[in-house]
Amino acid sequence: MALITAMFCVLVVYALVTVCVARGLVDLRITRYAAFRLKARYLARSAVHIGLDRLNDSPDWEAAHRVSAAFPSSEIPPHAEQIVLEPSAPVALVWVQETARPGVLRLRGAARVGGQLEQVDLSVLRRSRVAARVVARQSRASGPDSLYELEVQSMTWRLLPPAPLMVWLRAGGGLTPVAVRRGARPLPAGELIAPTVDLQGSIYAISRIQAARLPPALEGREFVYCLDAGAWGLLPALPDLCWQGGPGGPQLTRTPPADPDRHLVDIAVGGGRLYAQITRAGVDTLYCLVDPRSALSRWEPGTNLWRRSEGTWQVLPAVPLALYDANGKLSVDASRTTGNLGRICVDPHGNLFTRLESPGLVDTLYRFDVQTGQWTFLPPPPPFFYDADEQGRWVLRRAPELPDSLSPPAADVAGNVLTLWNRPQAMVHTLFKFEPSGRPADAQGVVAGQWKAQPVAPRSLYDAGGALRVPEPFTAPRFAGMRVDGAGHLYMQFVHSEGASRLSAVYRYDATSGAEKWEQILPPVQERVLVPDESAPSGYREQPTGALVNFWEGGAGGGVEIPGQVEYVPVSSY
Repeated sequence: MALITAMFCVLVVYALVTVCVARGLVDLRITRYAAFRLKARYLARSAVHIGLDRLNDSPDWEAAHRVSAAFPSSEIPPHAEQIVLEPSAPVALVWVQETARPGVLRLRGAARVGGQLEQVDLSVLRRSRVAARVVARQSRASGPDSLYELEVQSMTWRLLPPAPLMVWLRAGGGLTPVAVRRGARPLPAGELIAPTVDLQGSIYAISRIQAARLPPALEGREFVYCLDAGAWGLLPALPDLCWQGGPGGPQLTRTPPADPDRHLVDIAVGGGRLYAQITRAGVDTLYCLVDPRSALSRWEPGTNLWRRSEGTWQVLPAVPLALYDANGKLSVDASRTTGNLGRICVDPHGNLFTRLESPGLVDTLYRFDVQTGQWTFLPPPPPFFYDADEQGRWVLRRAPELPDSLSPPAADVAGNVLTLWNRPQAMVHTLFKFEPSGRPADAQGVVAGQWKAQPVAPRSLYDAGGALRVPEPFTAPRFAGMRVDGAGHLYMQFVHSEGASRLSAVYRYDATSGAEKWEQILPPVQERVLVPDESAPSGYREQPTGALVNFWEGGAGGGVEIPGQVEYVPVSSY
């Protein structure tokens, strides 16, 4: 009996040892497979980065290595380029695939190591090469507002030419442009708001006349200006049509431009279109002017004559009331229109984006689709924020309470949308980017796509003396606005108050590198003022004050397309 028991114990031990050895071999194989996959993935990424260089260096590379959008994603085309990173390394392959999104390609890489095949892809935008332009606005309680432009190469700011005060007057049954002068010298425009820049380097802004009583012949109190080729001009007056709610649904009604309840609050340019936003009696109306530079009336100061151009603003469809509840369910009521929209922005295809503030509910992001002429909606970002862990590293955490307030959006060069939740308590602002899939919106008008959290912004701010420092004790600074330039860089401004002083900084974010990162903090604006000078061509000359514009408002980004040059810009990350 003892012998039988001993033999049984030996068999049990043998079985256990066999199982342990087998499991060890399986774990070893799994570890080896994981190592093979990891190596193959990084080889494929390296091939993609080489492919990006090939696209930008060789005009013929795309055509030689391109496949259609219908090509199976699991297959490798025979004309993919073989990349040998080093003699002993496996061969990696790279090719480019078309997509449903205009101008967007998918740069694909693949590599096989130890029998393990890995594929990666990176979305890139094919477009004309752009030299970026950045414009900042300084508002003044007394005296005209100033616009500054950043010389990107030298990273210095320069004062832009002052805008003369130009208005539309109603005379003889039509409208006549007039430059308001005092004697022979033109008066400067007072308040210039909402600057925006196109890809021809033209700068647009709203001129708002601050006057208690307006002359009867004056066509409103707000006009749209354009600085083109170094000279300011006047764009057509906006129509006297505004949307108004009613029992039968939204109706277009005529409202005098001088109506004290009617306010032109924002403009934005992109895709060869200029959009304008008017608020009246709690309802927003959006307008579109196609090819605005061709509609510019230009004043010649020397002769006081105008070179007139014509153009017509078109009224966009009424903005339907669309609300998300706390569970992410969207309700759309096209019989009701809405106001309370935030700032507007436009992508390079001419699609317009804005945000509806919905107190007590989740803010709604709207998109006006220029192809269909319809309003569509973006899903809200996920309710996550960056927070520091015990080691001081930034980690994404779910918000303790469901956030409901979003910043006004910004659109990048590929039509992606950037926004952030207004932070709860002491959590830092967390930037999200929405990458649309390119598929049509669903039955409710919701755009398909994916939200991605972007890296945390720097914490340094400029003080009144122009020194960069981190406020102590540190609290997350207040977000004050963002814009995207024509090269795809995002600019975000943050401010922070310390007693009577205010700290400020504008961060530049490279959203098109394929590995999104914060690049640098822009230099502060050295304040300059315009003083009357009869000998100057404009009637004014610059005079530095020695102070800093520590908080600039309404910053705008655009650029100038370089003729004949094409570039490929990453618009997603791995």
